[in-house]
Amino acid sequence: MNFNGVQSIPPELNDVLSDTQYMTAGNNVTDFAGSLTVNGSPIGGGGGGGGGGGGGGIEVGSKDDLLAKTGMTEGDQFYVNANLGTSVTSHENKLWTYSGRTWQVIGETVELMCSVDMIEGNTVEISDADDFEIQKTNSSLDADVIGVVALKDVTSGNWATVATRGLWEVACEASTYSRSAYLACDGIDGLARQTSSVADQPFAKIVENRTTIIDGTLVYALLHTAEIY
Repeated sequence: MNFNGVQSIPPELNDVLSDTQYMTAGNNVTDFAGSLTVNGSPIGGGGGGGGGGGGGGIEVGSKDDLLAKTGMTEGDQFYVNANLGTSVTSHENKLWTYSGRTWQVIGETVELMCSVDMIEGNTVEISDADDFEIQKTNSSLDADVIGVVALKDVTSGNWATVATRGLWEVACEASTYSRSAYLACDGIDGLARQTSSVADQPFAKIVENRTTIIDGTLVYALLHTAEIY
């Protein structure tokens, strides 16, 4: 530190400066490339590299990296990058925040309790049985759909990440899907089907061409409020 041209480091600040490379003897510190500690705790400094975020920044990785994390605390954040081990180009690019129970994307998801076992992408509605609980949609053209289970499968009695807006994967019936068509609920619990009619209470817009042969296969779609007629 420099005070009126005289460098002074009081005893109580002896651990403020460490590992510096360019401390001048003049009036300023220039081109600082080391690290700082205050009361034994690091602050600032050069950022780390790779998938770790570094420098106190947000950790970056793939969806699998996010799901493998343990020991999280409320407010922890993780940026899922589509370019790390995934084949898609936009869905994975999301900033996740840990709520203390689930990972959430602020503005796109909410946290609700599952009434039954659910797979990722299941279409859901508010449960008839309990507060803050979801159940699978269970009828064709179900206008009560609020969104889909996001990120991973969830078992009954556990909190789920429920996507209500944005680009997400939706569990669909085995069929052929065309981009720009809609998705609506159907009679198979928790699964969607393609429709071209807004009268079918669609809740999402398909963004990819895809043919599936197994019920529950995921299709990318842009979620929006269900049209109710």
